Amino acid sequence: MQECKQNAPLCQCIDWKSGDIAVGVNHFINHFDFQGFTLEYSTLEPEKDRRMCKIGRCTVCGKRLCIGRTLPAECGADDFLSEVYNWMFQMWKGPRERLPDGVNCFRDMFLSLFHEEDKDYVHEWLRQPGDQKIAQADRLSEKEGG
Repeated sequence: MQECKQNAPLCQCIDWKSGDIAVGVNHFINHFDFQGFTLEYSTLEPEKDRRMCKIGRCTVCGKRLCIGRTLPAECGADDFLSEVYNWMFQMWKGPRERLPDGVNCFRDMFLSLFHEEDKDYVHEWLRQPGDQKIAQADRLSEKEGG
């Protein structure tokens, strides 16, 4: 599995590699201060080594916590955007987690993940009707005032 490319030191409050998984999950639930999402990719077209992470700070030691996943390599642009959007929507706790600095709503947070040269395409993709997760996220954003 690909390692996260973030350079900030990881939380060492518990043994992440060989420790009890229940202890790790409990630590995330109780000590995760959300800071945002990161997306590592080169192109919207199919490629290997695309990764998305939910980044946070440990409220005990102050170091980085990261929940990440590798995204499918074979996805074209639209499927890739759907994968990112859906995973991000599932992982974000809505109003219980504040938005990162510089974003006003879920949609802004999603757009901020992409390279400048891809943002027009992503903007157009967001305008397409259909996906239930998009409709849910938009309703949540409206409730937040975004």
